Order: sequence, then structure tokens, then C-alpha cells
Amino acid sequence: MKRLIGYLFALIAVLGCKKDNSPAGPDSQPEKKSKLKSTRTLNHNKHFIQEEFFYNAEGLLQKEVNTDESGAGGGPIIQEYFYKNGLPDYSLVTINNKTSSRMDYHHTDGFLTSVDYAQRNEEQAMEYAYTHEYDYLVGKLLKMGYAKQSTVYRYTLVAYRGKNFAEIRDYSGEGKVLNSTKFEYDNNPNPYFGNPGRLYQPEGFNANNIVKVTFTDFAQAANNYEQVYAYDYNPQGMPVNRYIVYNGTKTLSQVYSYYP
Repeated sequence: MKRLIGYLFALIAVLGCKKDNSPAGPDSQPEKKSKLKSTRTLNHNKHFIQEEFFYNAEGLLQKEVNTDESGAGGGPIIQEYFYKNGLPDYSLVTINNKTSSRMDYHHTDGFLTSVDYAQRNEEQAMEYAYTHEYDYLVGKLLKMGYAKQSTVYRYTLVAYRGKNFAEIRDYSGEGKVLNSTKFEYDNNPNPYFGNPGRLYQPEGFNANNIVKVTFTDFAQAANNYEQVYAYDYNPQGMPVNRYIVYNGTKTLSQVYSYYP
């Protein structure tokens, strides 16, 4: 269960709020020469998590299989996606052959406007449920928020530079700014762009790959940090290795592979 909780906290690193039902058309997605097949990501416990990606006949993401290579935490986490009119309708997360959680996706004019999330425990009893809601302005995500039983617990405002997030700011439900995260990018295609399982995180919305993150906690300065990334790319310009850079030293943190 700890493994699932860690996975879910990664998903909700950027939260979502109140929807605007009149967005303009979205930016076109950059052309992808190949689809992401798998990744191996070094986690905070210093061992790798493998994630495999499978697609349906229409080329839409159908299944993700997440496996801790150390063997900790039991079997793989499997998330399966189901579509309606080419858009995500719902997804199911399964652990040890039991459905652990369900996400229902809601759209207006082709835009994701909310995701209803429900989690069950190992005995299949309901643990909690909440909703992420999304606002848009001129086709770009502007605001995301997290609500439970109609109470807004937290929300995020987004500022852009081109097609990428320049900064996100998290606020309490009462409107007090909590923290700021600023981003810088390369000019290469982001393999996670548009992935429905990443629409809780900046990487699901950004056309390019993050090369620098600057985090500022307005209440606890000790939490502030700066993180720099570097990449190796294949001939198509897609990332194949990602490194964490610290004091000029590069440490491999993620490896990508692609379908032909």
C-alpha cells in the first residue's frame, strides 16, 4: 500500500480547480516520430522503477505497467485507459489483481474539465474520493484545483512561456500563496506530452523537456531548492537518458526507449 500511496502522490504533485466551459481550441501537439515504449526511473530509495507503455489500434495509450525492480511492494501497478470518441473516459488502477482506484475524465469541447478520483483499500472498501477541476484561457490551462465534497482544499495558477509552463503557484483554499515552481526547457519533444496519466503534472502539458526547476516555499525557506537536468537524445531528437546535475556532476535518473 505504501507503494501505491507514493505513486499517487507523484500523480497529484500539481493539483487542479473550477472549470471554465468556454475555452478556445488547444495548441496543436508537436509531431512525434516515435511512441514511448518504456522508462526506467531512479526513485528516492535509489533503485529503479520500470514503466512500460502499450497503445491501442488508434495509437492511444491503453495501459501502463509500473514495476519496482527491487521487488519491494509486491506486484506491478497497472493503469488501463478506456476511451470515448477518442478522449479518455475512465481509467482503472490495479494492484495484485485488485482494482485499487478509478479515475473518470470529463470533457467540454474537447478539453479535460475535471477528473473524479476514487480510491479503495486492500479490502476494497472506499478510502476517499475527490475531484480535480481545470480552467482554461485561450486554449491553455490556467487554473487547477483539488476539491472534496465541493470544498476547495488547494488550487494552482499557471503562467506560460510559449507552449510550456513558465511558473506554477500553489494556493490554499483560502487564497494564500503557498509556493512557486519555475521551469526552464530544452527545444526537444517531450515524450509525455498529452499522456492522460500525466495530466496531474507539468510534464503532461508541456511540449518540451524540463531542464531546470526552481522551487520557492513562501512559508519555509528551508524547503527551497533548484534542480538541473541534462539529456541525451536519439536522432529524432527524443530524450533517451536524463541526468540530475549537481555541482557539475551528472547522475543518471531516467532511461527512455521507444517503439520503432
